[in-house]
Amino acid sequence: MACGYRLSSMVMEIAVRAGMDPTTLDVTRLEDEGAGLTVVNTYPAYTALQALSQAYFFAPSNYDGALHMIPSGADSVATVTEDEMVDDHAIEIEQQQRDDSIAVPRVMHLMYYDVAGALATEKQTSERAGD
Repeated sequence: MACGYRLSSMVMEIAVRAGMDPTTLDVTRLEDEGAGLTVVNTYPAYTALQALSQAYFFAPSNYDGALHMIPSGADSVATVTEDEMVDDHAIEIEQQQRDDSIAVPRVMHLMYYDVAGALATEKQTSERAGD
């Protein structure tokens, strides 16, 4: 007998309470169960969904006009090789207008799960050149 709540139901409940149209959300792949999640009004629904996604290893993917919740660990559906990536080193790009240095972040951090490192959280940092 199941003693928890279906993960798909928890995600759908948070999304609906946040005002999302349930027809634009696909949670059919979320099959796990959880003990529940306490949600308070002091933080946005995204934070609650992010907490669930980190605990149950799923990620949102926006395609076909809906937000799909995709569990981690499935087989790859596509592989992008280096030959398929855009190589702009041979093209000279002329910049017409310089962006405002305040509007463009100086440092950007990307957090991700390192699959090869036993799903440890890793951080990648990118820093733009100074003014």
